[in-house]
Amino acid sequence: MRGRVNGARASWMAAVVLVCGVLVLAGGAGCRRRGGAPEPEANGFFCPKCQLKFYTDWEVFADKCPGCGNIDLRMVIVYTCTKCGKAILDPSGAPTILCQECKAPAYAGTAPTVQQLTGWGAVKKSKSEVQ
Repeated sequence: MRGRVNGARASWMAAVVLVCGVLVLAGGAGCRRRGGAPEPEANGFFCPKCQLKFYTDWEVFADKCPGCGNIDLRMVIVYTCTKCGKAILDPSGAPTILCQECKAPAYAGTAPTVQQLTGWGAVKKSKSEVQ
């Protein structure tokens, strides 16, 4: 039926909309933010089926997991703790999570950097591997 999207695709699209909205509120997507913060350089993903953490170039959105082919992927977002300021990478898509260290609320903020993604354990995948 025209205009309908399957559940996995709808979840993925909702995550993309959330990340784009956060980036716009944080100072504009595609623009250098105040303070010299770099432009986003990668998209991070988590596969709940095989537990693979991976990332792609900023221009590439994954359609499937390169490890198992699963289409139900979670985008990774950087959350910032309101108490200790720690940056937390999480694929939940929730607007708020709890900081693992101090248990204070952490709010969704920006797209992760390549350095944050590799520190989280993600590996780079090419466009041909994820589409």
